[in-house]
Amino acid sequence: MPKQEHGYATVIEHIEEFRRRLIRCLVAVCLLLPAAWPFSQMLIDWIVNHLCPPELGSLYYTAPMELFFLRLKFSLIMAVCVALPVLSWHLWRYFSPGLYRHEKTMIRCASGFSFFLFLGGAAMGLLVIFPILMNYSLSMQTPGIKPLINVTSCLGMAAWLMLGFGICFQLPIVLLGIIRLGLVRVSTLRRLRPYIVVGIFTVAMVLTPPDIISQLCMGVPTWLLYEISLILGRFLEPKRQAAPAAS
Repeated sequence: MPKQEHGYATVIEHIEEFRRRLIRCLVAVCLLLPAAWPFSQMLIDWIVNHLCPPELGSLYYTAPMELFFLRLKFSLIMAVCVALPVLSWHLWRYFSPGLYRHEKTMIRCASGFSFFLFLGGAAMGLLVIFPILMNYSLSMQTPGIKPLINVTSCLGMAAWLMLGFGICFQLPIVLLGIIRLGLVRVSTLRRLRPYIVVGIFTVAMVLTPPDIISQLCMGVPTWLLYEISLILGRFLEPKRQAAPAAS
């Protein structure tokens, strides 16, 4: 956060600094968007040829500009992924002046783990869950009912799964961070387990296509990550200081 020579910056200066950095982030993404455009069709073809079942056959688009907007969506996703170091740097530069040294160290470590967790979650959503859902979808066809799947619904589901799993896999970073900072105790998270699990499956319902299979595929791994976070949190939780003896 920006500081003046005589002290901390005003609210208006905070807003102005945030606006400047937000504009620079948007410019970085916009500059990378045209460069990502030629690769968007390559990514779409790779998903269709390698991750979709062969019996699916050809995909169709039913509106004149449907494929254009689909390629634009994938170009934007790739541009944001490539620009992620720039976005993280501007976010870090905005918040770092207001952090203590131990908080800066913890955030640097968490940022690296967060990035790899996001990639791992996105890869799981695309490479594991997406083929399972596509095969399950085709298994429901009958001799009289055949699927006619358009390209937007198919690849749109792939994009949502990548984004949803990437976001849900950030749960350990959030939980371990608030545990390490002493904002919540592991025992409290254990007591709140029923409510948190309901919240996990509610978020999974929002971030996935409206079918129970994809919601379970996201909710169950996220629940497991929550349980693993509770186990690791026992080692990161600050020790309580002993109460002073009564005189």
